[in-house]
Amino acid sequence: MFDFFKKSKKLELEDQSVINVRFSVDPFGEVDIDIDWISDEDSVAMLLATLLHNINNGSYSTPTVDILSKTMKEDERLKTFISKALINWQNISAAETSKELPVVRPSDFSYGINKNEQ
Repeated sequence: MFDFFKKSKKLELEDQSVINVRFSVDPFGEVDIDIDWISDEDSVAMLLATLLHNINNGSYSTPTVDILSKTMKEDERLKTFISKALINWQNISAAETSKELPVVRPSDFSYGINKNEQ
């Protein structure tokens, strides 16, 4: 399912990249993630750590939407598909956000209770 951290000797990446991350999804929704990097240097490890952090925290959401928006303007045939994808993304994000924290936590009611009192 996930194919993390593949490094081959003397890997040459396109352009000036030192790290490439590729996400792909098959028709059944199985995700494959390939990560390639050019060396084991500390600076590349820090770049990879930063990249993984930014992927995880949503830092690339705005640039992704910008790219999709530009694509919709350039090719009218893709407008419906991209719109559906963005609406689905919004719905999935809203569902995930609603699961994060309960509205009322049990600790909210236990404040000031003396646990030794019977």
